[in-house]
Amino acid sequence: MAIFSKIVSKINNIMSEFFSGLEDSFWGIIIGMVISILISAMVPILASTGLIPYGFTWLAHLVIIIVSTIAFIQKIPNWPIFYSLGWIAGVIILAYADLLTPLDIVINLCIPIGYLVYKGYRHFVSH
Repeated sequence: MAIFSKIVSKINNIMSEFFSGLEDSFWGIIIGMVISILISAMVPILASTGLIPYGFTWLAHLVIIIVSTIAFIQKIPNWPIFYSLGWIAGVIILAYADLLTPLDIVINLCIPIGYLVYKGYRHFVSH
């Protein structure tokens, strides 16, 4: 009976990690979209007031994308495998709902998948 309860506990932990990753991907991407919309509205206003030149509005967007991507990459090594799979599932769902740009899809899918492949490679090479 103790083995059965250990198995159930392990499955419960795996599902908890998966759904936590799924939920965090939804919230992370939605919050990112809201921030992006706010910044997209603010940059032209700043350009029209002369605080930033018109030609540099694309640079402001690029800097924001780079900074958010670096922050995203720094979090991934702490993710458990099933959390990562939940995140990837959430990104796929949001992509099918046409809520993500191609760049968002590439960043939010390729980086976690690449890290999972690296983590798997490192695991098999060390054993």
